[in-house]
Amino acid sequence: MHFWAVIVQHGQVQDTLECLESVLTHPGVRAVVVDNASPHEDLESLRAWARGELPVAIRYPDRDIGPEAVPKPVAYDELAPSDRALEREARLWILHLAENRGYAGAINAGWRLIQDRYEDEVVVVLNNDVVLAPDFWVHLEALLRSGPPRAIIGPLVLDYADASDWQRPERRPPSPWTWPLRAWAFWRRRRGKNSIWYPLFWHLPSRPAWVYMLPGSCWVFPAEVFRAIRQLDEGTFLYWEESVLAERARSLGIGMRFEPRLRIYHKWSRTARGDHWEAFVRSGAYYLRRYRGAGPREMALWRLIWGLQAAVRAIRQPKGKRWSWWRRAWLLLQEI
Repeated sequence: MHFWAVIVQHGQVQDTLECLESVLTHPGVRAVVVDNASPHEDLESLRAWARGELPVAIRYPDRDIGPEAVPKPVAYDELAPSDRALEREARLWILHLAENRGYAGAINAGWRLIQDRYEDEVVVVLNNDVVLAPDFWVHLEALLRSGPPRAIIGPLVLDYADASDWQRPERRPPSPWTWPLRAWAFWRRRRGKNSIWYPLFWHLPSRPAWVYMLPGSCWVFPAEVFRAIRQLDEGTFLYWEESVLAERARSLGIGMRFEPRLRIYHKWSRTARGDHWEAFVRSGAYYLRRYRGAGPREMALWRLIWGLQAAVRAIRQPKGKRWSWWRRAWLLLQEI
């Protein structure tokens, strides 16, 4: 069985290398690293790793024994977005984008790259800050041989630091009426504390299930589903892509399937490092208007919620930055 793995990178090249070490353990995988305008030295690190000059080891947080190192050198090649493609054989393709196109834009660039040579392979989309469990490919092959569902498939996402499983698939779309309770439950779960409200919004049992939305750190697209989706909506930037994909899939009659036998380890907030509150709010407004049909009254409620979030963030800023943060938040909320 053959696979394409599309990995989006923006800095944090060490994470990308660990991800590749877990991905290319399967001989039938070809990987495309889509680089969102990272520094030149990050690209050189990718080349050095492929040549076997930069050893990388994975240290799993639980009892998993890491796989053997990927044999080096790894045949690789580099392409620009304008190159049409993949005439040469390689296991690793590096696609460097001159500007940061966001998560969905980078995935689309990778998808366009492989479409000229696509032969019904399964496509796996990954954040660069994840590593696959050693048995990921074994379980995925077994699942697909049993008859893949017409669905996007998502794994059990474990925290790379301590193997906790607080990042679960969502059971229902967000609502302004339940958002504060939802945020509270999420915050409690992330800190390892119990919340009686968490199961209302996220699928907690460790059994396969049909869900509303899968975490965006790993999506598996069987061939039929990949051909139907074709490309992601680029109206968002870094946030809410999971919710947009859930709605697009639903409109095409494609489900979202949680399969806990598949496991990955996620390094929380490494891809979305820094303060991206504006991107979060703008992307959320796009999703709510475009896919949830939010009208003026509902958007007013969301503005109130996000305004309260902005107030909390502003208060937490150092005194010298609070006024500029208040002003930035106010202008953004007026804009949406």
